[in-house]
Amino acid sequence: MKKIFLYLLAPLFILVSCGGGGGGGSASPESPAIPLPTINFLSNQSGEIDVGSEYSFSWTTSNAQSCSTSGDWNTTVDTNGSHSLTLNESKTYSFSLRCLNSEGASSSKSITITANYLLIGGLIIHEVKTDRTVYIDQNQNRIFDSYEYSGTSDSNGNFQIRSSENIECLKNYPVAVNNSYLYSINPTQNQTNVIISSLTSLFKSFTSSGLFNLSADIYNSETPCNLYDSRNQAYITNQFDSVIELQKNITGYSYSDIKQNPSNSTKPAIVTSRFNELDSFYQSLAQIESDIVTNVKSLLDSSLSGTGFSSSDYTIRSTSDLHYSNLLIFLNENDYPESLWWGEEVTSVDDISLRGDFIVDVDPNSNVSMANLNGWDESFLIYINPMFITNNDMLMRDNDSCYVNPSSYCTLNIASDLFGDDSAALYDSKITYLLQKETSRGLERMETDEYINSKENTCEVYKNYIITDTNNYDDDSYSIDMYRNRITDLWLDYEGDCDSAYYYPNAKWMATGKFYNDNSAVFLSWDNETIDNLPNAYGILEFDQDNLPPDQIGNEYINEFLNKPDIYSFKNNEFNMTSELLRTIADEMWYYAYEKALQGPYGWVEYFVRNVNGGTAYVTVESTSWQWFVNCYQNGETIFSYSLNQYSAATYLNECLQTQSISSRGDGYEFIFSRSSIHTEDNSDYTFGPYVGRVNTYGAVAQSNLSINSNTEQNEMLEEKKIERLKRDQIQSASNIKR
Repeated sequence: MKKIFLYLLAPLFILVSCGGGGGGGSASPESPAIPLPTINFLSNQSGEIDVGSEYSFSWTTSNAQSCSTSGDWNTTVDTNGSHSLTLNESKTYSFSLRCLNSEGASSSKSITITANYLLIGGLIIHEVKTDRTVYIDQNQNRIFDSYEYSGTSDSNGNFQIRSSENIECLKNYPVAVNNSYLYSINPTQNQTNVIISSLTSLFKSFTSSGLFNLSADIYNSETPCNLYDSRNQAYITNQFDSVIELQKNITGYSYSDIKQNPSNSTKPAIVTSRFNELDSFYQSLAQIESDIVTNVKSLLDSSLSGTGFSSSDYTIRSTSDLHYSNLLIFLNENDYPESLWWGEEVTSVDDISLRGDFIVDVDPNSNVSMANLNGWDESFLIYINPMFITNNDMLMRDNDSCYVNPSSYCTLNIASDLFGDDSAALYDSKITYLLQKETSRGLERMETDEYINSKENTCEVYKNYIITDTNNYDDDSYSIDMYRNRITDLWLDYEGDCDSAYYYPNAKWMATGKFYNDNSAVFLSWDNETIDNLPNAYGILEFDQDNLPPDQIGNEYINEFLNKPDIYSFKNNEFNMTSELLRTIADEMWYYAYEKALQGPYGWVEYFVRNVNGGTAYVTVESTSWQWFVNCYQNGETIFSYSLNQYSAATYLNECLQTQSISSRGDGYEFIFSRSSIHTEDNSDYTFGPYVGRVNTYGAVAQSNLSINSNTEQNEMLEEKKIERLKRDQIQSASNIKR
């Protein structure tokens, strides 16, 4: 304490010793120090701007005699001034100013700006829109991967996603809000005005669920716009175009209308209240998804009781969507929330259900799989499609009387009705059991798909051996080979299960496909006695500790892949067809069927093309010991179907392949079997609804500003034509023609 006190008194002792108490002369005052220069920068541009843009700033100083520059400018400047320049390089620019006062003392200050490329910008329309991470979903898996480009929204929901590289292709890719259902597939490719809202999120189901993991690196996922992602993007765009056309037939709403901001929309259906009500269904869907996953885990725990394992030894992932068909409810201008197609009277969204979809992936960890299954990675996926939900976390029966104004009968208990011991099949569903591994041949898969028809209490099963070529794909295409077994006419047991493990397949065939980055594809399918005599494909339910899967798919199947029909265009990737090439294809298909029929009772081959616009064309030819069959289709509709002799078969096969349609590009006619063609299915007389699927517009309630074709007789004929085709396909499925 004493020491501190002495420190406090020291200034007084110094003052006294300098003559402060006596008659000495006073000291002359010291000149005040010259202040250091101050520098102020000002610019209306900050943060990030586009490469190639002009950047301008100004500066003012005080107490400065002179200034000099450094950093990204080298010029003579005054103490006050302005400067502009074009930023032609992608980087962070720094402009430094050093100023001297009259004594040569200096101050320095810098202003910085980042020049890069705007990939995508837009607006989030949602109650929670501030400080959200928005990313380009370049692999369309709905997951914010570490290598994907992102930005952060401001207080108004505006966002920008920028990059040091001008990656043009990414500007067309979907955009998602992290940790949210909010999504835009960015279909109009208007990169500076991408709207993300509840309505735009209804199209998210076109993308992958993010649950389909390929164990092999068949593409470099971190490379923007790689082959696999480009093909998926082209597919998404094509699907969107078709759906927009179908809904517009009734609603009259274009996508430009759908993505309007409710705050300034000119459309009666684009209002904030409907956006919020749709959001409440999304919240309900999330809760139902969570409840289903909880019950999946509970079922696993029960099944694994006593084994030393539990659901914690499994990786369980899930996803759910609201279906785009709900647009016919939320775009109803006059009778919302009724559907524009199936219009039973309702007055509140509390009295309706929306169509949704659900998928869960159950992947056992390596310590669970029996004896590691010879190196195969095991997983299974459960699809519920469609499912119907309310806005208060309830799951409804898929029943006409339950879609709107539901009774207590309609409400399903997830635990007892979906996962109970005696639960019946209440929903159409698909279960995929999958074994996959990477081998020297590529990515090999053993896949079993069970399709459950809950209304008819039946199921259909496909057992497939699939090899994706991971060694020889190029920048334009990749290929897959498939051995397929189909089992039909199966009944569900009392628990709603499809007991198909040891049923003999009633159809077996081979298929190979090439997938291109422009959404086009070509498939060959073929069958003969050799294929029918191959060992049946194993399903995953047939494996156990004493019957493990083989190390690889057997060579007998590989040999048949190698013996695929010798179709010239399939091997040589022709984008455009000529009449000469199509005659060659006809000759090759005819010869294959003829040769195989000579070796056994029959030979069958199909040539299928999906063009860049999603339109399809395919032709089948079959030769038996007594008859030939030729069937020709465009966009699922029959052009002709004939039973013929061998000479007529050659003629009609060539006629089918030579079929042309009028090009919507306005450049004359185009061959429908050319990948470059752009013919599509005519959707002008159709729409869809959440409760009815795809339907003819004559049964719909058109918005007042639309003129709907009400030619009932014509439309009924079209429906009858579709029914006839379906019946014929069923007959063919039971014959030697195996698709």
